Parts: sequence; structure tokens; C-alpha cells
Amino acid sequence: MNKKKTLLGKKWGLPGGVIFIAIAIVAVMLFRSEENTEALFTPIGSIRDIHGLAIDPNDPDVLYVATHHGLVRGINDTDWATVGRNRSDFMGFSLHPNGETMYSSGHPATGGNIGVAMSSDKGQSWKTIALAGQVDFHSMIISPANPKVLYGWHGNRLFRSVDGGRQWNNPKATNLYQVFSFAPDPFDERVLWAATAQGLLKSQDSGDSFSMIKFQNETITAVSVDPSTSNILYVWKVGQGLLKSDDQGKNWQNIDSGIEVAGRDAVGHFTIDPTDPQRVYAATFSAVIYKSLDGGKTWELVKNG
Repeated sequence: MNKKKTLLGKKWGLPGGVIFIAIAIVAVMLFRSEENTEALFTPIGSIRDIHGLAIDPNDPDVLYVATHHGLVRGINDTDWATVGRNRSDFMGFSLHPNGETMYSSGHPATGGNIGVAMSSDKGQSWKTIALAGQVDFHSMIISPANPKVLYGWHGNRLFRSVDGGRQWNNPKATNLYQVFSFAPDPFDERVLWAATAQGLLKSQDSGDSFSMIKFQNETITAVSVDPSTSNILYVWKVGQGLLKSDDQGKNWQNIDSGIEVAGRDAVGHFTIDPTDPQRVYAATFSAVIYKSLDGGKTWELVKNG
């Protein structure tokens, strides 16, 4: 990217900073979608490249799936449709506890980086609210304990917002590298779990420092915390599969998951129903979605891409 900016600057005789600002402005203009007077849902047959999952807290029969080609809504695991008109690559998707507001990052369909985008109408329309053109958070999470607090991961750096995603800073994030996903504590906004290529880490100081909790030097691709208790966690460990802890990560047990992965595939995302924590969804990197109704003991295939 730096080389491209230099070439553009030489060609047009403009400073690199001017080029960057211009690209960011264009990205925002191209990404921003107008609000729709009526909700639009377009039926689809297949899903590709899942980047996030969320159960609607106001209607547990509704599952939102952030994909490489827009946001998808599923009803009762059968009625699948893209939401609105925006077909951007939504990464770092996170649903506010109110069930209406959504956050995302990633890449506009036209290219570039979205920055941080927000929707206040359940994904029908979006607008960039921060870091336009600067970041494409592959992982972003909102704290249910304080929804004004969000965390994002870009370029091997942790970002934190305490005002609902409009302003961001960089915690020290000591010992944190190669993050796959985050999971916030449901009751303490200072606590953040991280699934990484080095193992499962935990911060208790709002991301300033992280400690290794389990699976050192092993790859954890996904982590989720039960919304009703801080004690229960789920992780996906490469080479071993689905694991569950009932004591905040001290001890773990293999679950007869029934989740099948092939080759280099793995579970990349979990979501747990805040109204019924026994209902858990898991999605693999190859866009296969599973559902459990008994806290992960057994699973059924919901959608195979």
C-alpha cells in the first residue's frame, strides 16, 4: 500500500498524506448507504466466507451472518436473505444488546477499508463513523456490560473505544499477538478474552495487558463466553475441536461436538442466545453453520455454505 501511495504521489505531484485523505473520503462516500423507507430482504441460496454471527436478542429465531458479500439474515434456520442493498465485505460484525444497532468493519464492495461502520436499522443501511479508510477490523466486539465499549484488531494492534465507536485509542495490549477473535465478559467491561495463534489469553484491565490462561503455543480460532455467567466459555482448538470450561478457563472438557471439519478448516465464530444460553451457533471458515440446543453437547447442521 505504501508503494502505491508513493507512485500516486509522484504521478500527480501530491503529498502522500493528501492521497491517503482523498482515498479515505472516497471510500466513505462509496460505502455510505442511504436509509431505506422499507426493509429490503433478498432471498439467497448459498453463503460464502462467514465473518461473524449474532442471534437477535429480541427474536432468537433470527440469526445474522456477516459475509464477504453483505449481511445475511436467517429465520428458523431456513429462510435466508441478504439484508438491505449493501454488499460490502463485513468483518468484525458485532450486534448491540438492544438488537437494533450493529457495528462492522471490513471492505466496501468498491475496495478499500470501511473503518468502523454502524447501522441503526438492523443492517438496512450503514455509515462509517470512525477510522474511515484506515482499518479493516477482522475482529471487533462490543461489551454487553457497557455497550459504549468496543474492541477491534487491525495490523497486530488493539483498538478500544469508550464512546460507542466514534473515537478509538490503542491500549498497550502487552503479550497480545495474532488474534483470531475476541469475547467480552458479560458483566465486567474490563475483561476481554482473546483467541490467538499462541493460545487463549485474558485481559482484566481493558486491554492494557493480557495473560496466558490455557493452551500456550497452540492455536485457538474462536472463543465465546456464556452471556448468563462468566464461568462458562467455549473455544475451538485446532487439532482437538470444541472445548468447554465451567470454571473461567481453568479446566476444559472435550464436547461430543458433531461438528465436522476437513483439511485446514476450523470454527471461526460462536454466538450464544442471551435469552437461552443452551442455544449456541458455530460457523466454520468454509461457511458451514451448526446449532446446538443443549449447550454444545450435540449439534445439528444448519447450513452447508
